[in-house]
Amino acid sequence: MKRPKGRHAQSVFRNQARCPVCGTGCRTAKTHHLTAAVTEITYVCPNEDCGMVWVGQLYPLRILEPSRLPAAPPRAVPVPAADERGAELVLTLASGG
Repeated sequence: MKRPKGRHAQSVFRNQARCPVCGTGCRTAKTHHLTAAVTEITYVCPNEDCGMVWVGQLYPLRILEPSRLPAAPPRAVPVPAADERGAELVLTLASGG
């Protein structure tokens, strides 16, 4: 998988969520890193009629391509105990070698 290059490479992968009530694209107001792999994000709906403020979580769900860093040992990634269906999530990084 090719990665974007240039000065706008970071803007390609913006964290964007829609308001769960009105569907408007929300603004990220604050982030709080709970662990190295889990981040809580506070979103604000810019729709004046709605104005909802809510918190979401961002965490790795599955590995599509393991890290190429040679010094990165295989380890378990801490993720929340259950997803919205109540199923337990277990994520283990595979060795890149």
